[in-house]
Order: sequence, then C-alpha cells, then structure tokens
Amino acid sequence: ISASQDGSINLWSQKKKKAVFKLRDAHASWIGGLDCIKQSNIFASGDCKGVVKVWAIGQELKSFEKMQEVQAKGIVTDLKIN
Repeated sequence: ISASQDGSINLWSQKKKKAVFKLRDAHASWIGGLDCIKQSNIFASGDCKGVVKVWAIGQELKSFEKMQEVQAKGIVTDLKIN
C-alpha cells in the first residue's frame, strides 16, 4: 500500500510489481501517514488536515471500504498501528 500527495491510495501486487487498484480522492489533501495491521486487510491513513481513516481491503483486491474516520488535532505526518 502506498499513498500520495494528491490524496490517493494505491494497492500494489508483489508479483506484478505494479498497482492493482488506486482509490483517487481517498483524502481531500496530501496523505502524510499510512500503516497497516500485519497479516490482515486493515490499514489506516492520515492527512495534513488531521483526518485519519481506517480502511479494509476488499476480497477481490479491487476496492477499499472505509470503516471509520476521526479528526485528529493538527497534521498527521506518521501513523503506527500495533
């Protein structure tokens, strides 16, 4: 998974070494933090406006489902999920 300054999130294939799915406008501003829960389909992203979103990767690896959204104080520049 990777994120971009344009607010998009990409899901990459290790076998194909290219993005297999791109969610445009996942955030309204640049994404500064991204982390995932190992051995799961859950990840979180945070942007420069303080919006943190938790996502689930779809079973077909062609979609992201937003599970939760919260407003943090300040700019999100890093995320860590334990």
